[in-house]
Amino acid sequence: MERFKGKISSLAEGGDRRLRYERERLYNKMKQLEADIALLENNIGFFSKSKNAEGMIREVNNKITKAKRGDGFPDRKDRFDRQTE
Repeated sequence: MERFKGKISSLAEGGDRRLRYERERLYNKMKQLEADIALLENNIGFFSKSKNAEGMIREVNNKITKAKRGDGFPDRKDRFDRQTE
């Protein structure tokens, strides 16, 4: 997290445009993760109807869990917003 704070500080020195760009980049990445999660959850419905799909369902559930963790993106966006206010 310290590395992220340092990055925000350096962006703040570079001007408002760079901060907005970084915020948009994080926001877009979060939206893409949300879309990926929705798609994976939808796919589970199709897999559950087929025989011997337990392995595939387990793999998709693992991907969903990993995407929901999202490497702290929602938390980073919130911290980013607070630091730039």
